[in-house]
Amino acid sequence: QIDPSTFAHEVIRGGNLYGECFMVPEINNTGFATLAELVKQEYLNLYVREQKDKTTGKIRNVYGWRMTVATKPDIFAQIKNAIEDESLVILDRGLLEECFHFRLQDLRLIHAEHGATRHFDKLTALALAWEGRFFADYSANEKKDMFTSKQAPYQQ
Repeated sequence: QIDPSTFAHEVIRGGNLYGECFMVPEINNTGFATLAELVKQEYLNLYVREQKDKTTGKIRNVYGWRMTVATKPDIFAQIKNAIEDESLVILDRGLLEECFHFRLQDLRLIHAEHGATRHFDKLTALALAWEGRFFADYSANEKKDMFTSKQAPYQQ
């Protein structure tokens, strides 16, 4: 319930509070306006995806993630599997409530259910973070200061 351009400035403010952190903007509906303002303000530490140009057929890079009837069930299924196999642990009570209330038919939910936001906004935010987890990169300074255990099972 915030103007998309104003929201972009809030995103930038929040991102700068955490060291210009990587953002995965959703580009559906008003997300286009938010993304346009992020680019205009030169906050470019953003998720980039490849998209085929319909006119030229060439692959080009575009900012933002599009939630569609194809991507939404897929990303939510990935999250469900990650929670079940304990590779994703959720500590936020509100997010856990949304996960509990989400059902397959909720992909087209119009009205809110008690314990969930109108469009499962918290779960959608988790989906955006989940999608972006392999695309965020570290600056050269961050990489040199990073310590990775030789016994760590996962290294980037």
